[in-house]
Amino acid sequence: MITGIMIGGKEYPMSFSVGAQKAIIKEFGGLENLMNILMDQQDERSADAMIKSVAILTAQGCAYKNYFEKDLPTPQNAPVVDGKWVPPTEEEIEVGMPYGKDTMLDIAACIGGGSKQQIEAEIKNDKEKNQEATQG
Repeated sequence: MITGIMIGGKEYPMSFSVGAQKAIIKEFGGLENLMNILMDQQDERSADAMIKSVAILTAQGCAYKNYFEKDLPTPQNAPVVDGKWVPPTEEEIEVGMPYGKDTMLDIAACIGGGSKQQIEAEIKNDKEKNQEATQG
């Protein structure tokens, strides 16, 4: 499944493929470790993990587009150079991507295979359940 993320005014494809999973295991020790780091959102480590995970997912998304959708028309704001989808560099991600909830939802939607709205609803339900458990 291909999802998208806006970086610097361009819509980049993201894919949670086998290649992405391998890279996440190598970089973070696994998906659970990555998600724990991202959920912290309080330090430089979390910001770095967000940048690296978006770099991994967009590289896989662009590779997918180049292998399997190269003959399809591309949107006007697509990061395509000389007919090839080009993933953003980590520096481009750092400069052109907002840090916060929407980016986290984009990453979670890509990895979880759901929509931002589905992921947002799941997070809200988990928070409500945790609040009820601590109050009751």
